[in-house]
Amino acid sequence: MDWSTITVAAISAVFAGGGAATLITVLARRKLTSAEASEKLTDSAIQLLEAAKRDARADITDLRSELTETRRELADARREAREAGRQMSLLREDATAIVAYLERVLGAINDPNATLERVRIIAGGGPPNGVSSRLRRDQQLG
Repeated sequence: MDWSTITVAAISAVFAGGGAATLITVLARRKLTSAEASEKLTDSAIQLLEAAKRDARADITDLRSELTETRRELADARREAREAGRQMSLLREDATAIVAYLERVLGAINDPNATLERVRIIAGGGPPNGVSSRLRRDQQLG
């Protein structure tokens, strides 16, 4: 309500006997309308804030779940990397042992004093350091 309405109500009150009641009603109604508008705005703001809080809580819950899953996957990846490193170390040892074995066999074959029996003894001994037993065990495990 604007001031022109109040002015018209005041002039009407002066010229009419019941105008004072109208003027008081207009002024009281103006305050009531402002209070109602303020209350509605406050209620709307509270509703929007509550909706934003609910959305934020849902987002936080989702993010926490994703973080937990990511941490679990990271722990699994680290475990697998450690196991792969362990297996690579064993393979490196086995390869080194096999190369040494093949060099011994080749040296025995190329030795000018080599005999067939001596080459069979060297070749029949198999790779050193338990490579063949470790290879069999790994094949059995899968």
